[in-house]
Amino acid sequence: MNDAQARTLLADGVAILLPDAPATLVDRLWHFVALLMKWRRAYNLTAITAPEAIVTHHILDALTLWPFVANAPRLLDVGTGAGLPAVPLALAAEALDAPLVEVVALDAVRKKAAFVQQCAIELAMPRLTVVAARVETWQSTVPFPAITSRAFAAVADFVTCTRRHLAPNGRWFAMKGAEWSEELAALPEGVRVVATTPVTVPFLDARRAVVVLQEA
Repeated sequence: MNDAQARTLLADGVAILLPDAPATLVDRLWHFVALLMKWRRAYNLTAITAPEAIVTHHILDALTLWPFVANAPRLLDVGTGAGLPAVPLALAAEALDAPLVEVVALDAVRKKAAFVQQCAIELAMPRLTVVAARVETWQSTVPFPAITSRAFAAVADFVTCTRRHLAPNGRWFAMKGAEWSEELAALPEGVRVVATTPVTVPFLDARRAVVVLQEA
């Protein structure tokens, strides 16, 4: 599949996941795809090389989280890596003028945080803040109503190391693949599962789910 076909795949996927989004969102997401493809090796961002696979496995996969977090005013994405799901969510928030006014992309690897910062500059993303730090030691002045994780850690570890950053009545959203149910047995005391919601990534035949948690 060539770049033009991959871009069409992206547009079709966005139309499914965010039917009210303007065409400019697809343009900016495709720019992000191009940046990932250009810098993936230098920054060790992803092992995926085909543009259509980057579209499905990374961009559209990240956007499946949108309905869960669109109304949260602030979001912390822990272990953001190449900016996933932080960058697609911040772009969607801006395109749709959503209540989500700040997405903080946090990663302990400075090289990856530098890439995400460069994306924020090139894509002119006022709703994206990039932090290079370990979540265990980072200090935030304001707690977050929503905290996300895509490939950061097991659910229990994710909850434990971010607990002090969660706002009262806030929620965690852990993006998971096929196997994750056993992780829930190790949840720390006082944390409960609100929902385990299957999600469908357009054009990707793989099991995905969002595990939603909050303080009991």
